[in-house]
Amino acid sequence: MKNLNYGLAFPAIILVLVLLTVSALYPASSQAMAGQAMAWVSHWFGWLVQLASLALVGFLLWLAFSKHGQIRLGDEKTEYSNFSYGGMIFTAGVGASLIYWAIGEPMYYLQSPPLFAEANSYPAAAWAVTYSIFHWGITGWAIYCFPAIPFAYAFYVQKRRTLKVSSLCSSVVGNHPLVSKSIDLLSIFGTLAAFASSLALTVTLVSTGVADLLAINNSLGLQGTIIALFVSSLVAVMLVGFNQGINQISNWTVTLAIVFALFVLLVTQPAFIVNNFTDSLGVMLDSFFRMSLWTDPVQQSGFAEGWTQYYWFWYYAYLIMMGLFITRISRGRTIQEVILYTLSMGALGCAFFISIFGGYAVWAQMLGGLPVQAWMAEGGLTYAV
Repeated sequence: MKNLNYGLAFPAIILVLVLLTVSALYPASSQAMAGQAMAWVSHWFGWLVQLASLALVGFLLWLAFSKHGQIRLGDEKTEYSNFSYGGMIFTAGVGASLIYWAIGEPMYYLQSPPLFAEANSYPAAAWAVTYSIFHWGITGWAIYCFPAIPFAYAFYVQKRRTLKVSSLCSSVVGNHPLVSKSIDLLSIFGTLAAFASSLALTVTLVSTGVADLLAINNSLGLQGTIIALFVSSLVAVMLVGFNQGINQISNWTVTLAIVFALFVLLVTQPAFIVNNFTDSLGVMLDSFFRMSLWTDPVQQSGFAEGWTQYYWFWYYAYLIMMGLFITRISRGRTIQEVILYTLSMGALGCAFFISIFGGYAVWAQMLGGLPVQAWMAEGGLTYAV
């Protein structure tokens, strides 16, 4: 507690509590205001986010292979094996929402496809898994990786012992107290908001599955119990310690997730899934820049605002938390290693899961005679998953 910044912590806590209270008392109005705010930001700044995010990919790849990429972050040896390091980055950046959207996104893209394709057509099917891999791919992980570089350089090379975002921005925006506190409060709020949205998806998905398997009601009590179990597990892992807790949990999570995904691959439609992944990869490589910069200004279908820009904003909300976490586990590694491991492990890991679960969903809907879209309409995406 002696290191707690009360001047920053208390305003952040108060701000969050006020917003939660208002949202709970006026849910419909709060949701409408949030939707209007998102629409306004996307309308005026969506193009900038798409340009900046693509530029970020290019910048990080340049940085990795430049002379600066060989800068070592500290003089100590690396703490973790390459498998553990890549696994912790991957599991920090994704969760149950990956399975949720690996099935859900291709179905939505079949119904409302991008780039002028007809709904539920073969061209729409070609974009379904492609766009899902794209949205969980290298651009998002570049956003995650970007803050880790200045954080890690400041901590391990410059030996700074404060990693507040405002301190890293001081050379650009100065040290004005109001500006500094605003930057830090915005960082805290963005992280909490992003985490809350991810937790909501995870809890809803798990509670729906538990209710269906146990033939019980999917009630608030069940969802509260799941949240309590999540929090208890996190506290237990933290008490064990980082190396024996987070590291070991990450190793087991990655191993079991790979086994589970391979099981789904082998018992469903392996030939279709592998062929569909190959085709989707080719489509994405052929259209990567088109997908990165497509804003649909004439037709105005809303796809870019509702999906691509929304995802990029979501990644940016997480970038402080991810930057600090990657910094924590990157002692002794070079800047090049940090960049290449984050981009490759993140993008390839997501592509692995999306190609299996998303590919099976596409087969089920288009060729297998399973009414996945009807299940979504009947009980929501969690029910279909």
